[in-house]
Amino acid sequence: RGAVVLREIAPQAVNVVSIFLVTMSVFPGVVLSWQPGSGSAFHAKVLLFRTLLLGAFQLFDVIGRSAAQGCSRCIAPQRIWVIVLLRFALVPLFMLGQRKPELSVLCGSDGGRLLLVAALAFTNGLAASLSMMAGPLLCPDARREVAGMAMSCVMVTGIFAGSLLALLTQLG
Repeated sequence: RGAVVLREIAPQAVNVVSIFLVTMSVFPGVVLSWQPGSGSAFHAKVLLFRTLLLGAFQLFDVIGRSAAQGCSRCIAPQRIWVIVLLRFALVPLFMLGQRKPELSVLCGSDGGRLLLVAALAFTNGLAASLSMMAGPLLCPDARREVAGMAMSCVMVTGIFAGSLLALLTQLG
């Protein structure tokens, strides 16, 4: 029964794993390693800068999750993968913000970094919620409860895998 459910929810399960793989690979580790630039208002207030970045993530993640119900009417479950795939482009931008922030205003300025965190968080909340809602709907009614539990397990798998991948972002 479990294998059947996993096959049925596979498209959304892959989405959920990928969403959290991206998020956890750069948040919070990479974000908390960002240093404010010399001209930054936060140059002497690194802890405040990092706290604002963490707070921005929490806020925009909740906004994304809240937007999911309304967005589910205009984003078909078969198209969630587009958001998921685009999120992979955020990883090198976050790494650039850590390793070579001077190469880009987006990756090196306070506003750019807040924008990156907001984009990561909003798409995390939105895409994860859309996928978590859509996964069980791929199953007949009799298996939806099991599908919901399986989606939760898949989410934890993505968080775990992303956390392991985050260790690699700190090499070199």
